[in-house]
Amino acid sequence: MKGSNATPGCDFSRVRCDTEVYEEEDFLFGDVFQYGLQVLTEYLYKKTLPEDKPYNLLLGKLLEFVEEERSIKIDPQKLSETELTMLLANHLFGKLATSCCYVVDKSYAKEREDQCFCEDKSCKMTGQYGDTSVGNVEVWHGNLDIFIKNELIVEPVEDKPDSPGGKAEEKVKSSVLSGNPQIIAQTIVFSFLQKHTHPEREHFLTPCIGVGNTTMFVMFYDSEHDVILESSHIPLFQKTGPSKYEFDDAAILVSWFAVNYKFLSSGLTEAMRKYKGLFFTEAKDKLNVYEEKLRLGNVIRSLPTQILKKKSLQFSSFLEEQENKLIEIIHREKREQKVIDKEGVDDQSEAGPSSTN
Repeated sequence: MKGSNATPGCDFSRVRCDTEVYEEEDFLFGDVFQYGLQVLTEYLYKKTLPEDKPYNLLLGKLLEFVEEERSIKIDPQKLSETELTMLLANHLFGKLATSCCYVVDKSYAKEREDQCFCEDKSCKMTGQYGDTSVGNVEVWHGNLDIFIKNELIVEPVEDKPDSPGGKAEEKVKSSVLSGNPQIIAQTIVFSFLQKHTHPEREHFLTPCIGVGNTTMFVMFYDSEHDVILESSHIPLFQKTGPSKYEFDDAAILVSWFAVNYKFLSSGLTEAMRKYKGLFFTEAKDKLNVYEEKLRLGNVIRSLPTQILKKKSLQFSSFLEEQENKLIEIIHREKREQKVIDKEGVDDQSEAGPSSTN
């Protein structure tokens, strides 16, 4: 990272983040998901199921999806990146996660209400609209498009509107995804949040899924070792007929790894740790905010500088008191929901994997 606005207090939509790619060597995607690969290869080669209940449940999710859920009736060209991302959350990411529930930015609530963007009119969203704000107004912050189980961000990445045609167009679309400042900022913020919320975890390599028109990619940030990684672009679909598509094998596998990274990711290898993102240096004046003061939900967006110069916002003691009460309620509900989610995973784990005959 060569320069950014990581410390003034900036909304994600106005992020500036200049990055430079290390070209010395590339790494294989599977090297940060060694636990998941081991579960999968043991099953494929020996047909043995994992003894650990969480792995047993997750493998069952993958096998069931491959057998029953991979076909979908859509025309990706008719959907915007945001619409496609919401569809993928409903038909791909949610189906492969331990829970099919996800949260979509409430600003999209009026578009289709609970209707999915696939061509099946009876298909409803398994997620809900709500507050997806994250961060702290002193640093990078703003609304996410979608997050799954408070643990994974899914973001659409818009193509540039005036790209030239032909091969040049393909190159431009690919470059739009690579090194996207907003995705990088969101991934960094979410990794620090996960580290603060779950300090007991083995590692803090946190992924974010970016969705383009026909491809997806995964951005990673490790807030302990200051390393940024980005995957290559993975095709989302294989066409099987008019308006009929199947999810690509690679997209299914990468999605399964990413949405279940809490269980399947093994973190950075030693070779990866030497490629520092230099974010710690960029954010040194506010690094304590990233490490200790980020939150999910009820994050007020920062106003543009010109508005702040004209007006100063005044908060009464009453509003401050009510805000503190609301924050306490939100945190209590989140703690209760974590208990419910954990009990649900334990109950499903005891039932074993789904049948794949």
